[in-house]
Amino acid sequence: MENSVLLRTAFKLRDEGKYKEALDIFTGIASKQENELEKAGMLLNVVNTAPNAGHVELAKNQLDAVRALLSDSSFSSFGDEYRRYHRYLVILANLEEARISEAEGKFQDALDKIDTLKRDFEADLREAAFQEPYWMIERERGFILTHLGLTESALPVLEKVDAADPHDRFTILEPVMAC
Repeated sequence: MENSVLLRTAFKLRDEGKYKEALDIFTGIASKQENELEKAGMLLNVVNTAPNAGHVELAKNQLDAVRALLSDSSFSSFGDEYRRYHRYLVILANLEEARISEAEGKFQDALDKIDTLKRDFEADLREAAFQEPYWMIERERGFILTHLGLTESALPVLEKVDAADPHDRFTILEPVMAC
């Protein structure tokens, strides 16, 4: 089966809550990647899915593998698009690190990591090419604020996310409505 079909299948399984099956596919695709950035990108799907399957340690180990792949300094010698994709993956790796803290119940640590991520990549996150991770970060920040019981702070963040990137209104506002 072609990687794009497998990838769509894995995303569908993940969306359906079939995390173990999705993990198997993501891991299989990643193992076949020869390009380091493509492998790192695929492993980020493993990192993102593993905590939902109850495998936080797997997520941490795979995040270490992603960071090792992204640490190659030769990326700076490549073209702009390649360097932009590298930064994009670094941003997503940092977001996944915050999500791991969140999965461990370390909400303040997760919020600190999100705030550091926003500060460290402020210029990138203003670029059009980085709007998807920007809204992912904002959405996660709103969720974390809700976990910390800061619903008055979370609501404007989540409303801003909903207005700019209407992902799934119920999913975005559900944590606040539950409080």
